[in-house]
Amino acid sequence: MNAILHIGVTYTRAIVFEPKSISEQMLFSTLAIRTDMGSGSGFIFHDQREGEEHFIPLLITNKHVVHGAQRLELRFHLSEARKPIGLTHTVIAEPFSWVDHPDPNVDLCAILLWPYIQAVHAQGLTAYYVGVRRGNLPSAADIADLTAVESVTMVGYPIGLADNVNNFPIVRRGITANHPAVDFNGTPEGVVDMACFPGSSGSPIFVLNDGVYQNKNGGTVVGNRFFLLGVLYGGPVMKADGQIEVRTIPTAQVPVAVTQMMIHLGYYVKAREVLALVEHVRNSLGPPPPLPPQP
Repeated sequence: MNAILHIGVTYTRAIVFEPKSISEQMLFSTLAIRTDMGSGSGFIFHDQREGEEHFIPLLITNKHVVHGAQRLELRFHLSEARKPIGLTHTVIAEPFSWVDHPDPNVDLCAILLWPYIQAVHAQGLTAYYVGVRRGNLPSAADIADLTAVESVTMVGYPIGLADNVNNFPIVRRGITANHPAVDFNGTPEGVVDMACFPGSSGSPIFVLNDGVYQNKNGGTVVGNRFFLLGVLYGGPVMKADGQIEVRTIPTAQVPVAVTQMMIHLGYYVKAREVLALVEHVRNSLGPPPPLPPQP
């Protein structure tokens, strides 16, 4: 059950832009997840099946970001005529709820955004976001066309960092560290070569090729390629004795002995598990109820 405690409006940008490019739209697809335990990242999934009039708005993140937390704070962009207006609206809930991925070994969960969006609308305001959709999940053909080393883009809030004035996340780039078509160690996971810090958990990782890119056969393709590759959840740590240990990315900054070092690799849950989570939520909730129009 979600109990809304507080709402507030904040003036942000002096210059407002309407997101047109894919990279600009990504800035409006994530939310910083701030809880009484720490901070993490999440992205909005706008789920609407073909033929449905209404949709289900979900915030996808890792289980370890929210498990044990009681208080949640989310900050939304606001819009008029389906365009951002440079204002934000903060919604705080205590307690709050989420739906876990049905597989206990998959570190994903979903927060239902209905009550938060409705809280914004109750103030006569409209939340603005650009949600990831089913069409942004990779098909088998998309994955088969990837090569071993691909450029990837991650959007989130490492160590809680953000453009707080404009309510924008931090964008980072890296490369795949194992072949995206191969399940790493036989699990629905992959590895990226990218610096991953506390607060990055739940960050979406995208394949984004804007303009020109090469396919795996070496051909040059003119156009855009964009889809969700997966969701960051952890990474390997090297201990003093040289042993490698896989740890989830923590939500809070805590003192760590200098004998344990991150080695700039991140582990992500593959996008197909996001779809499995969404379907689980749909089966639990039934048909989506009507909501006010969203951008």
